[in-house]
Amino acid sequence: MARRDTSVKRESILDAALEVFQTEGYENASMDRIAEVAQASKRTVYNHFEGKERLFKAVIERFLLEISALQAIDYNPDADLAPQLEAFAATKERVVVDPLWLGLTRVGLSVAVSDPDLFRDSLAQAYRTDNHLTHWLQAAAHDGKLEIPDAAFASEMFWAMIAGTIVWPQVVHGPMEARHIARLRREVIEMFLGRFRKSGE
Repeated sequence: MARRDTSVKRESILDAALEVFQTEGYENASMDRIAEVAQASKRTVYNHFEGKERLFKAVIERFLLEISALQAIDYNPDADLAPQLEAFAATKERVVVDPLWLGLTRVGLSVAVSDPDLFRDSLAQAYRTDNHLTHWLQAAAHDGKLEIPDAAFASEMFWAMIAGTIVWPQVVHGPMEARHIARLRREVIEMFLGRFRKSGE
């Protein structure tokens, strides 16, 4: 029971930190304020996280793990490739659909400017997390649908295209029309498949 309560308290502290980071900014956020929002003592917060930097990293790690869970999409040999890639794109696009995730992304941008080392260290988790799209691409190549000599590089290309055309413009400039997003997504996927689809498929 104690372990479960500890886990619940940890999550409540992370939720409070996310709220405070978004409303007050990382630079202005304090452990006192986070403890207040979490309805916990400052000592309890420090028992879980040694400082604001570690707390910020934990918030980012949880965010990345949540995205990773969404991206655990199995390759389906009986389905068209495009809709399966659209499912992957949707996980990245959710960043601008979910207000909490969008707020965290904007906080991350501010930290990237004010403390590049902290931002870089926080994103290290992204490179330790399994890349589900890489595995999907490898499965599609093994199935003879794609011709990809370097699945990890192709995965990096796909995410960069989706982020650059759909995600970051909305983070910076605000929402785009759904019809325009759909068109951009379709064009990105068609270009991607045009590059890697095996001849004859």
